[in-house]
Amino acid sequence: MALARALVLKPKIMLFDEPLSNLDPKLRIQTRSEIKRVQQMLGITTIYVTHDQTEALSLSDRVAVMNHGKIAQLGPPEEVYNHPASPFVSDFIGNANFLDAVVDEVTAGHMVVLINGFSFSVPLDRCEPNLEPDARALVSVKPEAIELVPPAAVAQAFHAGPRGVVELSSFSGPATEYKVTFGDAYLTVSTPNIRGRTVVYRAGSEVGLEFDPSSFRVYPA
Repeated sequence: MALARALVLKPKIMLFDEPLSNLDPKLRIQTRSEIKRVQQMLGITTIYVTHDQTEALSLSDRVAVMNHGKIAQLGPPEEVYNHPASPFVSDFIGNANFLDAVVDEVTAGHMVVLINGFSFSVPLDRCEPNLEPDARALVSVKPEAIELVPPAAVAQAFHAGPRGVVELSSFSGPATEYKVTFGDAYLTVSTPNIRGRTVVYRAGSEVGLEFDPSSFRVYPA
């Protein structure tokens, strides 16, 4: 109703300030889709303020992430999500894991970092500049960028890479979220639930960890 009243005035710009915060989850999704449909149909410039990252990413053409009243990053949602400019943005958009690392070497196209004794070669465009060998670094990894390897493969030594122990699992329908210890780190791992192909890992299971270094973001520590 409030949106309809505003549209009657034929505004050149609309401002939404947490408009869906009091709605239940299902109605929030429906209303979010309707807001985007109306905005695209009428072509009205719209500023939408929200603390909900899903709303921010799904509704926007450009996202401005604010930190203490200043813009921490501004860009298309895909760019902000996949190429966060700082640890703050990485954590705010995407619930990232952070791992302590040491830079081992820097080559023409990659930076090799050591995490818990394991070596990872990260494309340079995923790394902040001016990181030199032996420098301490902070590596950001999205929960969906980590794959769990079944305990049987770990037990039979088919997986020689990093390993962890499942501490907690939470089923949410489309995905299952795991909390996994990896050395001193406590990882969040999100695994899509695909019918007939999903392995459920119980608390206490030792699992292998498959990381995709091309999804890392490497920052100075």
